[in-house]
Amino acid sequence: VLGRAEELTFQLKSEYHHKFGLTKTWLGNDVPAPEGIVAKGPTPQPKSREKIVEDPDMPPGARRTLTEALAGAEDGDVILVKHGENPEIAIAPTKQLKPGASVTIKPFPGYEPILILDKAFNRDRDTFLFQVMDGKLQIENMELVLDPVNANFDSQSIVHLGESAQCVFKNCFLTLRSTNAVPLNVVTFLDLDRMMKTEGPSPSAARVEFQECFIRGKGDLVGLVGCRMLNVDVKHSLVALEGSLLD
Repeated sequence: VLGRAEELTFQLKSEYHHKFGLTKTWLGNDVPAPEGIVAKGPTPQPKSREKIVEDPDMPPGARRTLTEALAGAEDGDVILVKHGENPEIAIAPTKQLKPGASVTIKPFPGYEPILILDKAFNRDRDTFLFQVMDGKLQIENMELVLDPVNANFDSQSIVHLGESAQCVFKNCFLTLRSTNAVPLNVVTFLDLDRMMKTEGPSPSAARVEFQECFIRGKGDLVGLVGCRMLNVDVKHSLVALEGSLLD
């Protein structure tokens, strides 16, 4: 007869408690809250460099969207994302990040938003959730999903990276879900031959980091278009993809 201690042998870290559908022990019993789970207290107030978006308590016309927040973000800003009853937040391709700015996106405390591409968007055949041509975008504790509704796209990516841009995924859950033949990438490094050339010294190589992430689905982790230098760093992450780690 197995005791309670043996049943919890494979219990996950406290930050994954009741996430990703893992709500039962391997014997089928409810998982108790592990040590480290802190009871929710009063809603924390945002710091001076933090901006709240998609606030369900505001009327629709007054809500600031994630796209608007990124367009006005300054270096060092942190964007906190809320959601309504439905955790899915559909966004159009976003590329207004200011050159050289370092911006972080993460959930507002107590929320678990899921970012998806707006299914009504079909103008560009090679599209994305975010495009960073210069500067740094850091995404923390978020779930992001690509799920093309039709085969009219040449490809879809969560992030397009320019020549010297940086992107960091930290403790994120990334899903590439496709029922058609659309190629999917978590990150695509853009073709330099198709980008506007800049004067001055050559910028540093683009960089993408995955820290403590779970990445799954049909597609590639990193897609390289053309010939260029890049840096890819994967730490303490689980990658279960039908495609390639690096293409």
